[in-house]
Formats: sequence, C-alpha cells, structure tokens
Amino acid sequence: MIDKLAIIELDYHEECLDTLCKLLSESSIKVEIYTKKSIYQEVNKDKKYNNLTWYIPKKGESIRKFIKRSESPLNENQVILFNTLASNFFVFSKLNLKPITILRIHNANSYLSPIKNIKFIFSYYSIYKDSSHIFREAFLKLNWLFRRKCIQKMDYLNFPTQEIEDYILSKKMLKPYRHCNSIPLSIVDEEMKIKRRNTSTYNITVIGTIEKKRRNYSLLYESIKTLITKTNQKVNITFAGKVKGKYGKMIIEKFLTLNNINLNIIYFNNRISQSRFDHIMSKTDCIIAPINIQTRYTIYKEEYGKTKASGNVSDITKYRKKGIVPYEYPLSNNEKKYIKQYKNKEDLVNILIDEINENKGIKAEDYIFFSKENVLSSFVTTINSLTKKTHQ
Repeated sequence: MIDKLAIIELDYHEECLDTLCKLLSESSIKVEIYTKKSIYQEVNKDKKYNNLTWYIPKKGESIRKFIKRSESPLNENQVILFNTLASNFFVFSKLNLKPITILRIHNANSYLSPIKNIKFIFSYYSIYKDSSHIFREAFLKLNWLFRRKCIQKMDYLNFPTQEIEDYILSKKMLKPYRHCNSIPLSIVDEEMKIKRRNTSTYNITVIGTIEKKRRNYSLLYESIKTLITKTNQKVNITFAGKVKGKYGKMIIEKFLTLNNINLNIIYFNNRISQSRFDHIMSKTDCIIAPINIQTRYTIYKEEYGKTKASGNVSDITKYRKKGIVPYEYPLSNNEKKYIKQYKNKEDLVNILIDEINENKGIKAEDYIFFSKENVLSSFVTTINSLTKKTHQ
C-alpha cells in the first residue's frame, strides 16, 4: 500500500494542484508538495492544506538549485507525481529518482508526437514569435532533447481524461504498458450548493479571457441573436474572464448592440478574483463553452478533447452546472448526463430553448462519478496497482 506520495508543480497548473490537494488532504496518504512560492501562496492562501508538507525554494534560491536539493527528500517517497513538467527539463533529466514516477500529460501532441504536429501561423508577428521560441527552446536550451529524456525516464504517463488516453492509444502514440488510469483535473465542489432554478431569469456564463483563438464568439453571437427572438425569458450572459485587447472589446460591443429588454450582458475589464468567480458560478444555470477545437500549444497543434482537456468542461463538473460544448469534443458517458453538444447555430439555439423551457433542476446524482469520495477511491486503487505492477 502506498502511504507516501510527492507532487511536483513548478510551472502553472495551480487549479490542478488545488484539486489534488482537496483530494488528498483528508486521506491516509502522507503528501509532500514541491512547488514555487507564488503557487504555494495561491493554492494554500487560506491555510486549508497545512496538513500537507510543502517544500518551496529558499529566499534567493533558483528553481534549478531547489530541484537538485530536493532529490534526496523526493527519493524518500514511494510515488512521485509530476502535475506539470513544462520547464527545467535538463535538471530533471539528470536526477536519479528511485520512486515510481508518473507524468501528467496536458498537451499530448507536443509531448508525444511533436515533429508531426508543428503548426506555423503565417503572419509577421507569429513568424517572429515562433522563430524566437524555436531558437530559445530548441537551440539554446535543447528542450526537445531533454524533454524527451524526461518522458523516457518516467515509469507511467497519465492523461486528464479516459477519452484523451483512448485517442492517444488509437494513434499509437503510447505503448499500452506506460499509461495508468486517468486522474480528473477537477472534482465536484460539494461545499457549493446546487443552484435552484430561478424561473424569472436564465443565467448563462461563458468562462475565460475573451480571445479569438480560444472560442467561437461569432457563432455564440449569432445564436444569442436568434435566441432572443424566440423566447420571452429574461437572459443574463456573463463573460467570466478579462476582456483582452481590441478583439475582446469588439466582441463585447457586438453583444451590446443586441439591445433587447430581455437580455443583459455582464463583462469584466480586469482579471476576476477566485471569490468573484465562485460567486458568478453560484448564480449560473448553464455554462456555454464554444471551444475552438483546433488550437496550439507553443508551436504545436493540439485538439481539445482529444489531445488536451478544456478547463471549461472541468468547471462544468466542479460547479455542477448544465453545460453546452461543440459536438467534436469527446465526452464520457457520465459527462453526457449534464452536458449537451451542438453542431451548428441552430443546434445551439434549440438546446438553449429546451433548457429554458424545460426548467429542469440539476440532479446531484448525475455528478456522483466525480465526487471526492469516488475519485479518491479510484486514485488510491490506481496508485497501488502501479506499485504491484512495478515490483512484479
């Protein structure tokens, strides 16, 4: 049985680390977390995870020196889970880590099949940006080489969803014995009560910074424009993310031109705090995620739902909301209980009308698969199975 686990997060997936902390803070497993001071201060700002053991760099200590100094205490664990590994490939490739190592893959094409998935954007700015990235990362740091070495040294690779894992296996990007059961990026926040439907107003939320590359705002605009001609229901649309640059301002101005007595547009010019975001979620009936499935991570092509997970889908589950996503995004059977999918504008409008008119409440049992109890049980079973497999 595993009773000592280390988690490493020295990059940027704070929300994923927070999920792991929630999951393991009351378990019997002794957990050590190796992270940066800024991440520690964000994740443990309320001191709610003080029962976990935190390791952060000393004042003035570089991340590289911190990693080297941490090799000895890391080796006292039975399992090491890399929540993210997006930098410091050279120093990690040189460590002699004795415990079982698991690497969480957030961008599968970039990490497992990078050469086949290089995607350039032909604009002056993008060519300059991509060229700088290649020169800095590939030639100066040799990250392509040391990242590959890190991956090869891992005992197991892990993916955010079973659907991503299945896709990777179908494309023969991964040897079957090198993967372990997926660990969800989020679990149900059971402290937040399920919202009761207010029949007077239907509250829609679109999560994330308003950027052209992230979401199809044009389709969303046309859908809402049609929706307000087909219903007398009052509708609030909250853009729960910073309005970024000229494009963000243009999108908000476009929605404001709809100017309908039953439509209210809410938006934010600055970054939203976590407490404000939680408040928005407490009032939300439905989260629409008009995701652009084709995307990029640095210079590599990725596909939401197939090679990387969407944080929007994780939030739908975490906050127990109805969700709407494009039909190209693969969902589990459990997620299909509360997430609907559209192919085009007509689909999206019809789904919204059905949701508004049906006035059905949210069923807690639809989200039970992602409860803390279930996910923890699956996590422990997975970790213990790796121990047995490794020592056979």
